[in-house]
This record gives sequence, C-alpha cells and structure tokens, in this order.
Amino acid sequence: MKSLSVLCAAVAVLACAFAEAQQAVETPVFFRDVPGPPKALEEVEEAEQAAAEDGRLRIFGGDVAKRGQFPYQAAIFIDLSVFCGGSLINEKWVLTAAHCVADGTIWYVLLGGTESLTPVQEGRVTHVTRGGYHHPEYNARKIINDVGVIQLMRPAGLSTYIQTVALTPKGASYLGRTGTVSGYGRTDDVNASPVSPRLRFTSLPVVDNQVCADAYGDSPLHPSVICLRAEGSSSCKGDSGGPFTVDDNGKTILVGAVSFGATAGCSLGRPVGYTNLAIFIDWISETTGIDFKNPQ
Repeated sequence: MKSLSVLCAAVAVLACAFAEAQQAVETPVFFRDVPGPPKALEEVEEAEQAAAEDGRLRIFGGDVAKRGQFPYQAAIFIDLSVFCGGSLINEKWVLTAAHCVADGTIWYVLLGGTESLTPVQEGRVTHVTRGGYHHPEYNARKIINDVGVIQLMRPAGLSTYIQTVALTPKGASYLGRTGTVSGYGRTDDVNASPVSPRLRFTSLPVVDNQVCADAYGDSPLHPSVICLRAEGSSSCKGDSGGPFTVDDNGKTILVGAVSFGATAGCSLGRPVGYTNLAIFIDWISETTGIDFKNPQ
C-alpha cells in the first residue's frame, strides 16, 4: 500500500513544477487515512479527552451524529493500519471504495456505533473478514471505477442501531440534489488526530462533473464519478468509501461513496469526487449474488 508520505512528497514536487501556472489543475487524493487503532485504553481516553477539548473534531463543517441516525454506517480498519468508511447494503455485504479494498487482506468492520476509538459501545458489533472485492476496471491512477464490497463472515444482526440502506436505482441521476455524507474522517487540515472519535455528517450538493474536472483534470468527467460542491463543509481523509445518501419521499437512498478530494486540504472549498453507484448496480449484484437491480 502506498504510503501517504510518498504521495504527499510527489504532490509537493508537482506543486513546485506548476507554481507559476495560476490555472493549473490539482492532483486529487484518496480520502482514506492511516491512524491505526489505539493500543491501550489509556490512549483511547487521551484521544477522546483531546477531542472534547478541541471543538473542531468533525467532518469539516459538520455535526455530531446521534445514535441510530445512520444505522447503515460502517467504520472499517484495514489490516489495523488504514481507516475507511462503508455502508451496510445487505446483512452480509458492506459497500465501500475500491481503494479501501484493493490492497487489504483483513478488514475489521464496526457496525452500529457512533464512536471509532472506544473499545466498547453498546449496540456496536465488530466483524472480521478477509472477503474484499473491487471492481475489475478500478484505476487508482485515474481514480475511476472506485467501488468495492466487503463480505461479512456472518450476517449482521439487524437492530435499532444496525440497518441496511437501499441502493440507488440503476442509471439514476442526482444532479442538482443535495444529500448527506457521514463518516469518521479528519475534521480539519491541522488537527493531530487523523480520525474523528465520533461519527459526523454534513450536507453537500451534487454539481456537474465539469466543476471537478476544472479542479483536477479530465478524470472526474468519467461517468463513474459524481462531483459535489464542498464550500463551508466537506468530507475529508478517513471518510473514503463512506455513504452519500439522498432522501426520496422519506426513504434513504445510497447514491455515492466517498472517493477523492483536494491534496491541499479539506477546508479550502475544493469540490470532492464520489463514486457514482448508479452505474455499478449490475456489478454489485453479480459480485454479491444479490439482485439489487430489482429491489423488493
């Protein structure tokens, strides 16, 4: 797995090379992060104390989620070193980003919680699995077809805090709609804590992909990407693979998965790119063996 330090160094070189080009596009970066889980309860308590004292711990510009508000939300530790988000789409399947699956071997999937660092939370369940699959045409360089699924070893017992979320219909468009993104990602660009200890959420509007192309180059024009405007609030590193949903007559619909954003930071108002799940319904159905093309 590529180290973030190498990625940042490469971005710095590119930034210097194009410093004089005022209209130069920026290199996008995946929104996963590498916190590693705390090694002892004392570290957890210290992290939470720091979080309590620092009022900025949130999805940038977002709010703290209540218990049961996002019952489909998954927190995913990959090989106990990389952190991503995901969505429970079936009792045995979690949808996430391909880059949260491609280089992993063991996934620790936390369901039913709103806290990422505490050793125990009532109603939260941890699943350990080796079953991760990504789209065969996923391209990490171009950041396209960035979709993956994780198979749980046992069914997730549904409860007040654990529920599945409905997938978008195949081919649906959400241009102009405003949806909700949730996750445990970084809460600003300077805080030492790489992952928020508490689940956060914010609302972002879907805009034309040209907005992302103007910021990052031509890759966001690919149909596997949907572009969201992120001025005043945004997803950030650690939110990768997490849910972007819209409300459809009172029903929550999963339409996107967090994919990439600006290398320069989450708080600068750059647009963000999410995976357009509406074009992957066939692949998700074939990979999981579950008919998401004709939901009940």
